[in-house]
Amino acid sequence: MTKANLVVSQLTGGSAGTLETQQLIAGASAGMRIGRGIGRGAGALLGGIIGGSDFRNNQKRGVGLGNNLSASIKSTRNQNVVSGDKVKHTAGQVAAGALRMATLPVGVLKDAIQGGVITAGKNIGPRLRNVVDGTGIINHADVREKKKEAGPTKDSGGKKNETDT
Repeated sequence: MTKANLVVSQLTGGSAGTLETQQLIAGASAGMRIGRGIGRGAGALLGGIIGGSDFRNNQKRGVGLGNNLSASIKSTRNQNVVSGDKVKHTAGQVAAGALRMATLPVGVLKDAIQGGVITAGKNIGPRLRNVVDGTGIINHADVREKKKEAGPTKDSGGKKNETDT
């Protein structure tokens, strides 16, 4: 109890000091609830910036923080898979490169809004490659197909031969 509580209790009776203490405890617990609410709001805001609308949608479905961020990292949002073949550059493609460069910031902003900082960071490399190697006039995050690794042959019965190495 504080000195003010003791003085009030001596002047008005014992119950007045008790009521003041209860009000003090109630105010402190209300302050704690407000702090928790602000902390949740700040966490949701930060998660929205990092993971974008995907993060917020998964959060509404009850997905945990670790699984949510993992899904954002593995996401292929706004990516187009193209063949890994080399493209011959024509005069039209080179001229369209200026337009692809001009639309690059719009694509990065779209990635940041939809998938957050994670998706924007993942797609910046493919978008920059698209400026040089792209075929259209609008910038896309073109991701090359991954080459499949050659496994053991059927005739070897699942075991690698000396020639398979």
